[in-house]
Amino acid sequence: MHLKRLMSRYLIATESAQGEAAEAQQLALQLGDIQLLNAAADALTAPPPVARATSRFCWRVERYVKELMLLEDLIPDADKMNRLAREAGDSEQPPVRLGVIFTRDAVIGARR
Repeated sequence: MHLKRLMSRYLIATESAQGEAAEAQQLALQLGDIQLLNAAADALTAPPPVARATSRFCWRVERYVKELMLLEDLIPDADKMNRLAREAGDSEQPPVRLGVIFTRDAVIGARR
C-alpha cells in the first residue's frame, strides 16, 4: 500500500481516538473519577508529527444515493459536487447535498 495512504489512515484513526478520549474526559469530569480523568488526559496528547510530512483534512464524494437525490441531480455533476467538497475545506461538518455521501479524508504532503 502507498505510504501516503497509510499515513492518511493513521491520521484519521488518531483523530477518531482523540474524539473518543475527549468524550471519556467529559464523562470522567461528570463522574468525578480521577483515574479515568488522568487516562483520558493521557490519550488526548497529540501524536508526534511524521517527519517531513504535512497533513490537512478535506471532504471527498464517497458515493451517490440515487433514491435520495434531487431531480436536477439525477445525473450527478461531478465538478459541482467536488466544488461543494472543496468549499467545505477542513471543517468538521460535511457539505450537505441530498443523495450525496461525503467522507472526510486526510491529504498528506511528504518530501523526500
